[in-house]
Amino acid sequence: MRIADYKSTKEYILATEVPTRTRTYKPISHQQLIDLTLDSIQKSGFTLEKELYSSYNHGNMANGRYTISNVADSEMQLQIGW
Repeated sequence: MRIADYKSTKEYILATEVPTRTRTYKPISHQQLIDLTLDSIQKSGFTLEKELYSSYNHGNMANGRYTISNVADSEMQLQIGW
């Protein structure tokens, strides 16, 4: 049964237990995704404006969206997501 999508907090998805690894499935933690994304944004010289998270299935599946503020085009914003 799929639980409906909803807005979530960073703290909520970080508190979600990582699923068990199987022979064909190797989960990575939300913390690893967040750290890698934020580190890459910073190392690339971008400035983070906003972080948005959503999740479903009790936090087992999540996505993150990161809005960048310092892009050359004033009419568009850059957004990175996973």
